[in-house]
Amino acid sequence: MLDFAGPFEVFTTASRVKSRQTKNTQPFFNVFTIGEKKEVIRARGGLSIIPEYGVNGHPAIDLLIIPGGVVTAAGISAGIDMSLYLVSRLADSKLALDTARQMEYNWKQNP
Repeated sequence: MLDFAGPFEVFTTASRVKSRQTKNTQPFFNVFTIGEKKEVIRARGGLSIIPEYGVNGHPAIDLLIIPGGVVTAAGISAGIDMSLYLVSRLADSKLALDTARQMEYNWKQNP
């Protein structure tokens, strides 16, 4: 669950933080979910997730995060760490640090 929810939270929080910093109403990151079909997905423990889009018909994708993909990390909060790193690379380290602070997450930028 945290493998997709952690990165989702990082990128949506980064967009809110960036919007406040720049007074821009357009989100910095357009974050959305995709499923094989636009049908309910049952996560571990029974939580239901409804993807916004199916594999066909979604907006253009610049960055795709698939849990268990090529860039991986270990630990329950690894997806959050990876996503904050990506925010620092795609935007800047200040936005990544401000996002971590907003999430009340103790991110170690350079472990």
